Amino acid sequence: MVLIRNKLRELRESKGLTQKQLGELLGVSASTVSMYELDYRRPTYERLIRYVDIFNTSADFILSTSNQLKDNFSALDYEHRKSAEEYLEFLLKKQQDSLDSNSQVFK
Repeated sequence: MVLIRNKLRELRESKGLTQKQLGELLGVSASTVSMYELDYRRPTYERLIRYVDIFNTSADFILSTSNQLKDNFSALDYEHRKSAEEYLEFLLKKQQDSLDSNSQVFK
């Protein structure tokens, strides 16, 4: 079972954001982001919607306690898993390049 707090942290880390940077995007402090990730607090409905917008995901993904993607990935045979891994690497590089370009705008 995947906990919401883990998904929130994984989403933030997948974009290379610090808790402070994410807090600024959410309109909360870095401390609040930390409390979400430690499961001391839960994001409000409004903050959950901001997470969805920021990370281009769904509330269903964030709130789901299963890890359907990993289950589906594990079901692939070797050849298809290798193709999926290569495509994922491509997407991650593309995302990082986009983040690098966007970070230049803020400098």
